Amino acid sequence: MNNLVTQISDELFDILLKKREEEPNFKFALRQRNQNNNQPRLQNGYWFQGNDFYIFVPLWNKGDNKNKTKTIGFVLNLDHNDRVTGNYLELAYPDEIRPLHLEFYDKIKDYLTNQQDIKLKRYQKGNKKTFDHFEDPHNWENNFQFYLNNFQPFVQQLIIQYGFENEFVFSDNQFLKNLDRINRLRPNIQNSLVTINYPASFPDHGQFQKNYRETLNIDEDVRTVTVRYRRQLYTGLTLGVYGRGTGRIYFTTQKQQFIDNNPHLKGSESITIRVIPEGINELELVDESILFEYSISALTFETIFPQFKEYILHLSGELFEGFDKGYIHDNESYKLELREKALNALQLEKWDESMIGSGEILTNTIAAIEVDGNNLVDISGRYGPNGLDHRRLIAIKETGDGLAQLENTFYEFFNNQIEEEDAFDELKEQIGGIYALLAYIFFLKDENQFAPISTSNFETSFQLLDCDIKLQASASWKNYSEYNQLIHQTKQLLVNELDTPIRTIDAHSFLWIIGNQGLFKDWMNEHDEESETIIVFETISTQNEVKSEKKRNFDSLPPEQNKDWATLERRKRKNGRKAELIVLDYERKRLEEAGRSDLAEKVQDYSKRLGCGYDILSWNETDNSQRCIEVKSVKNNQFYITANELARCEHGKGFCIYLVRKENNQIRIQHIPSPQLSSEEHFSLTAQNYLVTFSNKNSDS
Repeated sequence: MNNLVTQISDELFDILLKKREEEPNFKFALRQRNQNNNQPRLQNGYWFQGNDFYIFVPLWNKGDNKNKTKTIGFVLNLDHNDRVTGNYLELAYPDEIRPLHLEFYDKIKDYLTNQQDIKLKRYQKGNKKTFDHFEDPHNWENNFQFYLNNFQPFVQQLIIQYGFENEFVFSDNQFLKNLDRINRLRPNIQNSLVTINYPASFPDHGQFQKNYRETLNIDEDVRTVTVRYRRQLYTGLTLGVYGRGTGRIYFTTQKQQFIDNNPHLKGSESITIRVIPEGINELELVDESILFEYSISALTFETIFPQFKEYILHLSGELFEGFDKGYIHDNESYKLELREKALNALQLEKWDESMIGSGEILTNTIAAIEVDGNNLVDISGRYGPNGLDHRRLIAIKETGDGLAQLENTFYEFFNNQIEEEDAFDELKEQIGGIYALLAYIFFLKDENQFAPISTSNFETSFQLLDCDIKLQASASWKNYSEYNQLIHQTKQLLVNELDTPIRTIDAHSFLWIIGNQGLFKDWMNEHDEESETIIVFETISTQNEVKSEKKRNFDSLPPEQNKDWATLERRKRKNGRKAELIVLDYERKRLEEAGRSDLAEKVQDYSKRLGCGYDILSWNETDNSQRCIEVKSVKNNQFYITANELARCEHGKGFCIYLVRKENNQIRIQHIPSPQLSSEEHFSLTAQNYLVTFSNKNSDS
């Protein structure tokens, strides 16, 4: 993540909001979805199109597919040292544009040319002609004001004059939906980042230890963070983080190995640390329902996974022990090996911009598709040349028609010079909407973010997990983004179940096995139905049978045991997250069954919203009132609660507690309405931590 992008994006957003206050009908384009699953752009504050090296701020929609044009927009360029190096207005359109559209763009160019201190530059980009309007590259704020106050009214009037509203002006609903999404995400960005200034150089040897204290709005223990330095993600640095409910977090670096492994960090001035609770994926820092339409049922997964393990035993005669050994490793590990062979054929390290149009990039790409053993796309030829998934690539190589455009797209895509969404759309137009081929190309770029696809088999997989996404004949960036997000949801459920890290391709393998030709489904129908997980929901009353202790008898305290507290804490968090997902799914189904699908759609995951004091926002179907649910994973009649949650119990309207416990093949959800935890008649509160305060006094005085 680039902090400068986040900072400037926030400034641009505020400027645009101020403009909208002055002109209520003013609209602007915002990022609608993440670039990919492993780099959650929205959650990192990238409010507009772009990446770590540029920000693209359009005020209009994209042109139609026939004209293949980017929308007109303002561009900010950044370099590797986090500096703004340029800014300009961009118009881009192809040679074969319709005459009326050409006249439209000519009038925009004439307008820019007639402005004072205008420098108009024309260059070729694939089959597109691009015209850039440059002003002072170091004064982007003034240039952006020109874009809003002078350029925008002229272009808007021109759009109306030519009747292009349907092509360039997006709807109020679309704009307001995107605006609401950003407004809900902004507080998470502001509360989850802290910059720590390090000394001018790291020591060359020995253990490096230094304490830092930063004030953050956090009401729970946080024991793991990720560290990003100059857009790189480092996991070797271990940080100890302490403090519950105080709003203060203490960082202690204690891994000399991190310094030894990353010598290029020496001399750095600062490292940005993003606070992320143990076992929580970055994507879970915000409510996923505002980003994606489909989700995996955590409740159904609880039924499917035990049967999956039984199915592996049925297939192999061996117990399922994970994805890195046994049957699954023997049958599924080839995918990453195949990808490695494909990357060797691509020879990306040799690609140069001068190669565009030569045919070499396309030749390497075809070789990467035709690697031996590739069953992720159809290259068998069993249905003849017209049955090959990559037939259009072969045709372009033979005829040369559209070669430069296609190689330009491949070059920009693999060199991060184009948004993934734009690359998907351009490749679909150039090589056809063969979903398996498009997904394979994205898988080659990054196996952690993107996965191969077999549409019919994965539709079956997701249906088994109560997700009705349609994949067949649905090749689009939105659909592919949803597909990858579902794989990442599945991955998180598997991690919670296995209590060990797995790869994205492992979640892909799990889904492939349960969806492949319906074999698992058929086996499951024949299998003993007693293995199905049963959900039991009950509202309970509580009774305290433990008398409060007036004094703390320290002599009676049990001796401290040698426990792996870090492991216990990690498991507690994973079990807690698993319980939250189960309740989230249960509440949506409960309201659906009550005939209140309108309320079911409004159930939201609040577990990662700092300072909220509860995990799930749900609703009561009878009077539409809120049900604020704190979820606790329990094995007995005990659970921990933070000071913020306790305050919510005492004063929060609609607050309740759901206790989730699993017993064999039964999940029991116990509902405690309006709990008064300070009432000794119903509960016993036991202090587990003490705050020690003292004043500093010189011993000689």
